[in-house]
Amino acid sequence: MTSFFGAKSPRRDFIFICALGLCAAILAAVLLTHRHSGHQVVVLVNGKEQVSLSLEENQSYTIDDGYGGENHLVIQDGIACIDEANCPDRICVLQGAISQTGDCLICLPHGVVVEIRE
Repeated sequence: MTSFFGAKSPRRDFIFICALGLCAAILAAVLLTHRHSGHQVVVLVNGKEQVSLSLEENQSYTIDDGYGGENHLVIQDGIACIDEANCPDRICVLQGAISQTGDCLICLPHGVVVEIRE
């Protein structure tokens, strides 16, 4: 059996895999510690910004795609979620809640993207 480095060397393969795992763990730690709560919820419909809402204010908003599709966005206690939608698969509802900068909720049938920004 030939290893990744071309010669029979299970030890080198093991060291390589451990180093790769360590790099991945360090990268994940850096990315997770540098995330922070956003302040704005931006709603895009078919690539165009429809509305920008404050994440710090409890409110709800009905997103209309212009073709009969609706998603109900709820912002409460610094967390945003889509709690109702009339799309066939309702994956946007199942995605849960978002609160960190860069987090998104997406409804492909309605062309809706809800994104948290600073």
